[in-house]
Amino acid sequence: MMGVAVSDLFAAIQGYYGGSVIGNFTRFTKFYRVMMQAEPYAREDMQSLSQMTVRNLNGEMVPLNAIITLKRVFGSELIKRYNMF
Repeated sequence: MMGVAVSDLFAAIQGYYGGSVIGNFTRFTKFYRVMMQAEPYAREDMQSLSQMTVRNLNGEMVPLNAIITLKRVFGSELIKRYNMF
């Protein structure tokens, strides 16, 4: 509805919160890797979604909190598995 592809949304979340390699360059015979990630203070709580944006198909920037709604869900603390099943 807002013109944001799901892959673009996931890529933005990965970049902001998890970090991603966005490029490489060589300078003075040394190889450098360019990483993208938000500062730790900018990703420490749920309200940080309102500060982060993703580009839609029209080239406009859409805040992540207009697309994503977070809900706290509790699961079991221990999961027993047998042969990874």
